[in-house]
Amino acid sequence: MADGNAIQPPLKAYEDALGKGEIIYQACGDCGHVAFYPRLVCPECGSTNVEYRPSAGKGEVYTRTVVHSRDRDPYNVVLIDMDEGFRIMSTVEDAPNDDVQIGMRVELKTVYPVEDANAKAGRLPKHVFKPESS
Repeated sequence: MADGNAIQPPLKAYEDALGKGEIIYQACGDCGHVAFYPRLVCPECGSTNVEYRPSAGKGEVYTRTVVHSRDRDPYNVVLIDMDEGFRIMSTVEDAPNDDVQIGMRVELKTVYPVEDANAKAGRLPKHVFKPESS
């Protein structure tokens, strides 16, 4: 018989939220530390008293780079300090690479996969960001 109090794998809640176009993060009920990528225990104090919270999806570019590849157009990779206190790696779309600057305010843009004959069934959307609208 399954235990109703079993710990849910941390990626399950994250993937469920991702499927709805949301970002969630964890907050420790003991020390208050916020964390992203979901984990079984708080990375600060080791407590299992962690809860999932929804992010408003807004933050500021902490650092950026532009990747140049032979096989595709240049694209940016950014680390974003989210308003809730965690950092996430992503990309900023809807702006030229040179316009993406440290300190720039951004907001979540969820991109859903296009299903075609070559697509992997059941693919999850991805989180990218766009310049924050005023």
